[in-house]
Amino acid sequence: AGRLERARAELETSLGLFPESAEVQRLYALVLERNDELDAAAHHLREAIRIAPDDADAPLHLERVARKQELDRRIASAARAAAEQPTEVGPRLALGDLLLERERYDAALVEFLRAERHGGATAHTHTGLGLAYAGRQRQVRALYHLTDALRLDARAARARAELVWVLATS
Repeated sequence: AGRLERARAELETSLGLFPESAEVQRLYALVLERNDELDAAAHHLREAIRIAPDDADAPLHLERVARKQELDRRIASAARAAAEQPTEVGPRLALGDLLLERERYDAALVEFLRAERHGGATAHTHTGLGLAYAGRQRQVRALYHLTDALRLDARAARARAELVWVLATS
């Protein structure tokens, strides 16, 4: 975090000196995105596009930020649904899947463990647990849950594909 904070401070100084620099706007947006300040990142990317409309990087970066913003909205909606039905497995699985997609592995683990506790020891639950553990670099746990998913459903294509990936990268 120290390097990121220093980069942010340097870029804020650069923005003060060169507010019409598309490069500074885009780099600052990268730092903001890293800090999950997505609205501010989107603003600075739009500025970079305004300043340099022919730059190919800023629009792609803006699309990525917009996807994260949309995913965050879907996560908030799924979290409300899960809170309204705390013992239902389906909303927990849906929320866990979205959290995995957003690479929020700790939060995904919590949701998949809650689903498992409420009777959802399924291939889906164990695949989600395996993916979340793999995202946290806990390969042994990931392998355990992915193989359990295949034990529960030998046709679980996602579990099979992820198991191959974990084995190949371990």
